[in-house]
Amino acid sequence: MLNDPHSDKPAMKIGEVAERLGTTPRTLRFYDQEGLIRPRRSEKGTRHYGEDDIERLQAILLLSQLGMPIEKIRQLASVRPESRNGDESSRHVTSILEELRRDTEAKLIQYRWLLADIKVTKRLVRRCFSCAKRPDRRNCDSCPIGEALPDSLLLKLVWDQIDAPPA
Repeated sequence: MLNDPHSDKPAMKIGEVAERLGTTPRTLRFYDQEGLIRPRRSEKGTRHYGEDDIERLQAILLLSQLGMPIEKIRQLASVRPESRNGDESSRHVTSILEELRRDTEAKLIQYRWLLADIKVTKRLVRRCFSCAKRPDRRNCDSCPIGEALPDSLLLKLVWDQIDAPPA
């Protein structure tokens, strides 16, 4: 096992890193192929990840899990090495981060709305806890939940669809 030059800890192999980060070796290979991470390699080509690599992968995985496109992640990862100087680099990073901030704020609004709709839908669905009827529109035509359909987008998904008339 190779030693990590930035730490006293030995470098880790791909399977160990994948397990530690809760992902798969295939995902780590993908990030390597995309140029987002460059682990050191043994003479036989085995990838060895140091703590710096693992921390970089944590950032990549988080951004990916939050829905950031791989191209945006690649832009962030490549700005500094592709820039002529610190001024150019910092201005480009700032621009990408500003776009990320705007996208994140828009998603926060959507998530806040979703949390509110979940709360409404749970409150409505709980009314059925002691109901013995089969849960479909034929049995629930006078159900107060059916009357509340306009109040919850999620309830429209949960509630069964009206059968379309035959063509």
